[in-house]
This record gives sequence, C-alpha cells and structure tokens, in this order.
Amino acid sequence: MSPAGCSRRVRARFVSAARNDRSPSEILIRYAVTLEIEGREKPAMVAEWLIVRRTS
Repeated sequence: MSPAGCSRRVRARFVSAARNDRSPSEILIRYAVTLEIEGREKPAMVAEWLIVRRTS
C-alpha cells in the first residue's frame, strides 16, 4: 500500500469475482478490489474482499 496524499483523488473499483453457496443459509461473495490514486501508475492497493451473507 502507498499513501494517497491530502490533495489526491482516489477511486476504488469493485469487480464481482465469485459467489459460492456455503450452505442453504450462507453465501460467500468475493470481490476483486483495486484502489487507484490520481496521477500514479501503480494502484495503491489490490485486494480480495470477502463477504459472508447469512439468511435466516
């Protein structure tokens, strides 16, 4: 990761990468996330964001 600086604009891009049914009441959702800083070639962060959604 790298600092953005106080006057730089940032943009986060979320791309849905996968969805897995773990059980009848749980779903695992996976996003590929890229955080970009204005004026920089390389992204500030590349990550995988995981969400477990539970239903009743």
